[in-house]
Amino acid sequence: MKKGPIFFSRHQGIGDAVFVNTVAWHCGHFNKCKVIIGTNHKEIFRNNPYVRIFPFTSEKMFFRFVRLLRILGFSPQHFVMTYQAELKETPHIMDALCKKAGMHIHLSKPLIFLTEKELSKKQLPVGEKPWLAIHSTGLTDWTDNKNYYPERFEEVVLALKSKYNIVQLGLESDPALSADLDLRGKLTVRETAALFYECKLFIGQVGFLMHAAEAASCRSIIIYGGFEAPWQHDYPHQQSIYSPVSCAPCWQLICPYDKKCMDMIMPSTIVEMALG
Repeated sequence: MKKGPIFFSRHQGIGDAVFVNTVAWHCGHFNKCKVIIGTNHKEIFRNNPYVRIFPFTSEKMFFRFVRLLRILGFSPQHFVMTYQAELKETPHIMDALCKKAGMHIHLSKPLIFLTEKELSKKQLPVGEKPWLAIHSTGLTDWTDNKNYYPERFEEVVLALKSKYNIVQLGLESDPALSADLDLRGKLTVRETAALFYECKLFIGQVGFLMHAAEAASCRSIIIYGGFEAPWQHDYPHQQSIYSPVSCAPCWQLICPYDKKCMDMIMPSTIVEMALG
């Protein structure tokens, strides 16, 4: 391994941490070096052979450590993972992150390094029907514009029960759906990632669960609306539902149009794709 470490700093969502973990593996593999990560989502980076976790979650402490290393004669590449300003022009977020890391490659598969023990722990009962994972809402502390509607997810669940066993994922505070198995708030991040290896399909929206499903090569149907665009981070096993309204993709935290892009998406469209 080379002595000169490369730094990635990212203190945002857990889905962003999956992006960073993926780029860090390829960057470490390409440069034969350890990548030091400043993160508040350490569990995502566990078992990545090219990653060392910076011991502080404070970005201020991270910057001080970088300056100290430079004083001591190291020449670290300080790589802050910020791309929000570029997103409307970015063809794919991981392409943008790779470019920042000096790699001109396209990455299509997110990486979460699970152990054999984690994968061998079966979390879903064996039945005659395959399992479908679903969640009813995403976090709203940043914006609600990414979220579809729980009542419409409920329509999807009721329409698909005859073909699938349905497990609901997410936080305990998420609106409940009429799923066969309710695992809201009962799984760790890594247990959730492992569960997708047991599922036939995931239905949800943009967020960590989307990335975890693709890491397991689980087919997914992802509802974009118009906040983000599929070409910015879609995946090979993913079917995207996007509303190409004039303001999309907007990346606006407050919608002046009452989320018309989400209103356009009917539960019947999701059901038809799931049965197809």
